[in-house]
Amino acid sequence: MNMSKHKKITIAGLVLILVTATVWLAVGYQNKGMGNYPIDKNFKWRYKLVNTRDVPLSDVSFSVFSPYPITANQTVTKVDSDKSYTEITDSLGNQLLRFTIPVMAPHQSLFIDLKAALSFSVTPQDLNDYNPDNFLNHSSYIESEHPKIIETARKLKKETPVATTRANYDWVRNRLEYTGYIKEDRGALYALEHRKGDCTEYAYLLTALLRASQIPARVIGGYVYPESSVIRAQDYHNWVEVFFDNQWHIVDPQKGRFLDRTQEYLAFRIIDDSTDALSNSHQIIISDKNVKVSL
Repeated sequence: MNMSKHKKITIAGLVLILVTATVWLAVGYQNKGMGNYPIDKNFKWRYKLVNTRDVPLSDVSFSVFSPYPITANQTVTKVDSDKSYTEITDSLGNQLLRFTIPVMAPHQSLFIDLKAALSFSVTPQDLNDYNPDNFLNHSSYIESEHPKIIETARKLKKETPVATTRANYDWVRNRLEYTGYIKEDRGALYALEHRKGDCTEYAYLLTALLRASQIPARVIGGYVYPESSVIRAQDYHNWVEVFFDNQWHIVDPQKGRFLDRTQEYLAFRIIDDSTDALSNSHQIIISDKNVKVSL
């Protein structure tokens, strides 16, 4: 009788352990994402909002991008803020955090603090995301159907996608002059014709040339940090992800990195106006122009 009871307890205990292990693995899988991302980093950043008017402002809406949930080289574990927000996801998978401020007093300063935990991979991980062919389209700043873009891409075409990517990367890297930050987007055609631009134009041009060669490519906005860091506005950067060998790969013509040190790239958003996503490379959306925002 006691032996039977002991066996029942043992079996029940084993079942409980198995169930607990299954739940733990499921939660861990959900938090860490698919694939192997062994490098953990933590980031924090703060926005300052100032009412520049002498009168109160009501129902101010402030939206910012959150780190992209999962890419071939990063996965988000957690995002926190000291203020409540609503999360919005667009058709590209970009996630925005929308803060609503009921009232801002005259000349009031308001701070919003955020922090995020992410994991990174040195080698690209397999993703079952949307069809990469969605990133072959012409758009306002990625003019891959313009005759000048098509002709340049034709001259740089090689036998394989990776060789073509390298040839286009080298061409953009060696032909453009870096101007430093430019506030407004100029686009791929501007970069091709004027042979200059900031990191955004480098990324637009390389993306347009690759798309003209029927290689999926997309512009990414974010930051480049080798370690856990405090995010600064002046560190914002644009680079390219290109799809070949069934994976997305990071290529950065402005910084001169080809499939190199990819674990340092912190992606916040995919930039493309061929869908309902936000069309430009700006990082902040504020509903009232009388509110000054800084990072």
